[in-house]
Amino acid sequence: MQQFKIKRILFFTVILLIFTLILIYTFKREHYQIVDYQIEGKNYRLLLADTPKKWSKGLMYKRKLTNADGMLFVFPDKRKPTFYNKNTYLDLDVYWIDGSSIIAKHYLASIEKTKIIVYIEAPTFVDKVAEIVKK
Repeated sequence: MQQFKIKRILFFTVILLIFTLILIYTFKREHYQIVDYQIEGKNYRLLLADTPKKWSKGLMYKRKLTNADGMLFVFPDKRKPTFYNKNTYLDLDVYWIDGSSIIAKHYLASIEKTKIIVYIEAPTFVDKVAEIVKK
């Protein structure tokens, strides 16, 4: 009887631990709003990066996007950001945007293609950057 109680307590402890880990993982994950955004006459569905944590992660570690075409970085002030392909497995077109005007466009190849970290910098101060996944 004592052995049955110990097994039962152990079983419920493991279940509680698994449930706790699932909750922690769920709340820790970043949730992204999807916005519709038009670039060069084409409509895109973009993940919205509007916090420093989302800006720093970007599309790193993603191998494909299922419900979006890329990511839109929106900054509260104009800045001259630098983007790079560290841990980025998608080829990207990067649009530097000020207000509603596209300032420039760069291509940023995946780390798997370049084999080295490549940096690209905005040519001027911008308040938005769009990364569109190359198909």
